[in-house]
Amino acid sequence: MGSVCILTDNTVQFIKPNFPGRDLVNLVNLETRVTLTDRINGHDLKANSLPPSAADEVNPSLQTPGIEDFRTVFLNLASQYNEIVAILHSSYLSRLCSYASEAAGLVRGRVSIQVIDTGFSEVSPVKQGDSFMVIQIGLR
Repeated sequence: MGSVCILTDNTVQFIKPNFPGRDLVNLVNLETRVTLTDRINGHDLKANSLPPSAADEVNPSLQTPGIEDFRTVFLNLASQYNEIVAILHSSYLSRLCSYASEAAGLVRGRVSIQVIDTGFSEVSPVKQGDSFMVIQIGLR
């Protein structure tokens, strides 16, 4: 069993897509809802998937995994790793971090989980580009 893995959301942008330790990074998918009926998985979001204009019927929204989704992801990762560091997009954008934190509480004792909000940390705000540094530190 590996010792530590990193869980991040698919809004992450890697400076170098293939870096040492990339196999320890896992992604949780966010979906984009363009209209009330159209859901686009984060991997499938392409410019040609979007409507030609932002008319009244277009109301884009971000669909994040919920508490139960995170609980399932954490339990799956717990079968492979002793520790999980979840580095997620800013809580100013969605409730993703709070959902992950609540789910971490549900699996307490089974695996060590640290949830990091990239918009703000207890020490100082994480500036754009510092997420790569946090991931590098997590892999050491």
